[in-house]
Amino acid sequence: MRFGVFLFASVEDSAARAARAEREGFDSVWFPEFLTRRPDGREHAEPLVAMSYAAARTRRIGFGTAVLGVLRRHPAVLAQEAATLARLSGRRVVLGLGVGARRQDVALGIWRHVDADYLSEYVGLLRPFWAGGPVTFSGRHFSVAGATPAVAPPSGMQVLIGGYSEDSRRAAAAAGDGWLANWLYSPGTFGRLLSEVRDFARRAGRDPSGIMGGYLTGVAIAGDAERQLEFARELAFGVMPAIQLQDYGAKLLEAEGFRGGLDSPSRIPEEFVRRTFLLGGPDEAIGRLEEYARAGVDEMLPAGTGSSPGDRHHALAVTPRGGF
Repeated sequence: MRFGVFLFASVEDSAARAARAEREGFDSVWFPEFLTRRPDGREHAEPLVAMSYAAARTRRIGFGTAVLGVLRRHPAVLAQEAATLARLSGRRVVLGLGVGARRQDVALGIWRHVDADYLSEYVGLLRPFWAGGPVTFSGRHFSVAGATPAVAPPSGMQVLIGGYSEDSRRAAAAAGDGWLANWLYSPGTFGRLLSEVRDFARRAGRDPSGIMGGYLTGVAIAGDAERQLEFARELAFGVMPAIQLQDYGAKLLEAEGFRGGLDSPSRIPEEFVRRTFLLGGPDEAIGRLEEYARAGVDEMLPAGTGSSPGDRHHALAVTPRGGF
């Protein structure tokens, strides 16, 4: 299991936080994409530009996106951006792609329904641009006639498809290198859905063992038990209703067998966050990491460990290097 760090980073601190993650031994840093401000008013750096700057301030750490909306760039543009980053940095670059954040895309006037066919075709066009030769492509959504890519990357570019929907999982199986589960799945639910992705891949004629499993998870390991639970509920509440207009949070709760309103953090069941977060002391959190490893997580992306040195050192105690 590789350990990355998911960064909710402002423009000014994104490179410094990436450098800190490298010093602390993490394998990679992952950036989300927000084209408009979040409901809490925070700024967020543009991920590809931030990763390029962070690469100049670090020496070995890899980079990933979690996730980029596919309606926001033509595949040829993204292929060139990612190839340029990989060439300049000499690092591992993983593109996490998804349907986008509906609230933002509606505000920008670009929202449309994205199904498995669209996602698969998008990834299917990235790969020939990365191969370096002239690209001719004719699909339902994109058409390219004899375009020669301006930049070819090193070999090994990877794409994870992120999202809760069956369309996302089918696209991951059909065209991706893996599936990225973004937020709040227990090990059992993650394992069940990853098995479904791999079954879809088998039906599509692909080797299911080659499908990676990524998990972006909340972490609440700082402070006493009461503060950990409070922080976990606040982070979960921020994720659930704020990102999209649809009832994303309710779906996550229902996947774990819970029902109820989401009008305040206190309404989120304690058992839900205990199932889906890295919560508690080092021994408890390490035990949960082992459960996720057995469920098929190859790439673990913790978020929310805190910003003080004590919090970071505690976080490092539960992300051991190896053994998974």
